[in-house]
Amino acid sequence: MKKLLTALFAAGLAFSVIAQDAPVKPEGKCPPPKCENGKRGPRFQKPRFSPEQKVQWENVGKLKAKYPKEMEEIDSMRKAAWKQLADANVKFFELAEKEGLDVPGLKKWQHGKKMRAFFQKYGKELKEIRELRKTDPKAAREKMVELFKKEGIEKPMFHKGPRKGPKGPECRGPRKGPRDCKKPACDKK
Repeated sequence: MKKLLTALFAAGLAFSVIAQDAPVKPEGKCPPPKCENGKRGPRFQKPRFSPEQKVQWENVGKLKAKYPKEMEEIDSMRKAAWKQLADANVKFFELAEKEGLDVPGLKKWQHGKKMRAFFQKYGKELKEIRELRKTDPKAAREKMVELFKKEGIEKPMFHKGPRKGPKGPECRGPRKGPRDCKKPACDKK
């Protein structure tokens, strides 16, 4: 038993010495946004609500508990207002489309309209593609691309150009890591 404990102690001591000699990661804001342990960096780990927002939502809950009828009426009024706003936007976009004018949000609305028609038209095929995606994702993607091209729908996933950002051409190289990046923020070593 003493030999086992001595061996474990020696192994722990050896590992602690090795860990102290590990290279230190250089400081600076440098891509990629993922840390070495595979998790996102601290700037991406934001709380869902700020403390002030949490208090505000708790207060809304208190109002709903204390005045249920009034809050239900307010909710129904809000839903009706959102419905009216959505109807007004549809009329606005139809009018802009009729006149051939480009207005903010028109392209997104047209794309949504095209996608809704696409999903209604190809319901069976899309169901088959979802099933195929479980066994052969590459074939499923090819079928999906084929359907999109058949309908004339362009999706961003078809873009094959160079990527922008931390994984763009200026940061590519044989080794991966902050020292290989050629951006000015990464010059600190």
